[in-house]
Formats: sequence, structure tokens, C-alpha cells
Amino acid sequence: MALSPEDKTELADLIRTTFEAGCLCGHKEEVVHLIGRFETLGNGNASHGIESFAKTLAWMTAVRKLGEKVGGAVAVTVVIGAISGIGTLIYAGIKVLVGGWKP
Repeated sequence: MALSPEDKTELADLIRTTFEAGCLCGHKEEVVHLIGRFETLGNGNASHGIESFAKTLAWMTAVRKLGEKVGGAVAVTVVIGAISGIGTLIYAGIKVLVGGWKP
């Protein structure tokens, strides 16, 4: 069902009067600042800034996931090394207890 010209005018007036009072979320200054930052990032074009920001977030997410994988591998290596070291010390201690100290 298409809107009549009168309906469109009434709807436009309703939207205009609703938003003239200010931002509905109550954070007009922050929203204006955010849009300004997107415009700065996009060299005057907020849409380009938003796209650039989205690409940067995707890149940062990939880096974070890689860091989690590498960090997990490093942690496993450290734990295995510590367990091996403790096992070696226990083995050496038992050897000394059973056979005495032989340098």
C-alpha cells in the first residue's frame, strides 16, 4: 500500500518535530562527536570513515585471534617445559637418594 502525499507530509512533519527536540538517546553531543570522528577518518565523508573503521576493526579482530593462538602455544610450551624441568629434578633426586651422590 503506497502512502498518499498527505500521509508522507504528515509522517515527515512527525519525524521532523520528534528530532527537533534533540537526540532521542539523550546523548546528542556524543553522537555528533562520533559522526565528526567518522567524517575526519573518511576525509570529510562519514560513510567512508565508517567503512574504514569497519575494516580496521576486522583487522584488529584477526590480530587478536592470532595473538590468542600464539599466546596459547607459548603458554603450552612454558607449561611443558616446567613439567619437564620438575620431572628431571624429581628423577635426579630419586637417583641421588637411591644411589648416593656421584658427581
